[in-house]
Amino acid sequence: MNFYTFFAFFAILAVASVSGHRCRGSSYGGGGRGGRGGAIVIGSNNPNKIDLSLCSKRSKTLISRNFWRHLDVSCYLEFSENIELQLNIPHHLINIKFVIDQEQPTPRNIENVTQIKVRQNHSTLFKLIPKRDDFKVGEWIAHFMDIFHANTERSRIHFRPSWQYLELYSVRDLLKGINRVRFTFGTAGNPAFIRKALEILPPARQYVISSHCCLDNDTRQRFLTRNLSWLGFDPNALWRSFENILITNAQYINADKSSIRLEWMNRFLKMWIKGSNRRLKYLRIGVAHLYKVGVLMKGIRYQEMRERRQFNIIHVYTAANVPVFISKGIEIHRSDGKATATLNIRNDDILEMFVTD
Repeated sequence: MNFYTFFAFFAILAVASVSGHRCRGSSYGGGGRGGRGGAIVIGSNNPNKIDLSLCSKRSKTLISRNFWRHLDVSCYLEFSENIELQLNIPHHLINIKFVIDQEQPTPRNIENVTQIKVRQNHSTLFKLIPKRDDFKVGEWIAHFMDIFHANTERSRIHFRPSWQYLELYSVRDLLKGINRVRFTFGTAGNPAFIRKALEILPPARQYVISSHCCLDNDTRQRFLTRNLSWLGFDPNALWRSFENILITNAQYINADKSSIRLEWMNRFLKMWIKGSNRRLKYLRIGVAHLYKVGVLMKGIRYQEMRERRQFNIIHVYTAANVPVFISKGIEIHRSDGKATATLNIRNDDILEMFVTD
């Protein structure tokens, strides 16, 4: 871009700013306050892209940019033990919580609620009041998820005092861009809600599951067999049996919060050599009594790595390649000769497994 092109570009912006062009809320499918404020719009007719349009309050000029990569990195849904649905977009300081209020049932219904008043730069708590007293939590939450996921559902998030609107044309469009889903159910979690969420949520590539997540066998197998790129969890939540380890289909697995038995890890390595878990690229897991290398490698042919090597793993938040350097390790080879696994046995009972083709 030469100097004249650069000057012409800013001249156009200056003219647009001085002309007093008003960014009307109706231009984005919702009622606004005209030039008094701005509008932030998330929504797109293209299912593969979510656009963010920002109408600045001061200059009143329209600024559009692709929001997809920000949403893909930092937006996630969280299901917590308080039976709440949280939508978090840290890049824009938006933190919204939808909470089921079980103590004060009133005739109010979520279907009649379309506007959510929040304060910018603050966490927002929005309670959903059940319609009747004798409701069943699992059924009502499943009903709420159906409403939240409907094509025609529109939620307007109104920022005071700047009069900014976050207009969700279709919640389905927003959910399609979610890259990370965090399940943090505690003991009060509802299995019916988890099953319903798993059915209607898009196949996100990342999951985080707490240690007390109440998953039944069927739901647990659905998580493990998904073609995920990243899966983080406490082994007590998902790996209830050795077979659960073998059916885990994620490429990058972080399960270092707890410890599994040394014998299980030995069996897993033997099964990997025979051809199981072919999608696995990286495994980080806590193993009890990992210092007993003889028990870990019993019946396995291996060789010690004597040179410093570099491995690349995917960062859980940014999805970027992160280099990891290892100076010591143990190498094992798959029986078909198509993959090599390097084991990094750490002093803190953490085992890292790097798989290369």
